[in-house]
Amino acid sequence: MALQLDLVRVFYALISLKQKLFPRPLNQEEASLLEHYRSLSEQDRIAVRYMCTAIRETSKHHPRR
Repeated sequence: MALQLDLVRVFYALISLKQKLFPRPLNQEEASLLEHYRSLSEQDRIAVRYMCTAIRETSKHHPRR
C-alpha cells in the first residue's frame, strides 16, 4: 500500500514537472489579451488584476476557499 502511494506521488510530481517545463502555447485570444495587458500603464494593470480577482472570486465555477 505504501509503495502504491509513493508511486502515485511520483506520478503527480512528474505531471507537474512536465506542465512547468512544457507549458501549452497561448491561443490567439490569450495572446491578444496579454498584448493589450502589457500595453497598459502600471496603474491600469493593477486595476485589471483587481477586476480579474473579483470575477474569479464571484464565479460559479471557482471553488470557494
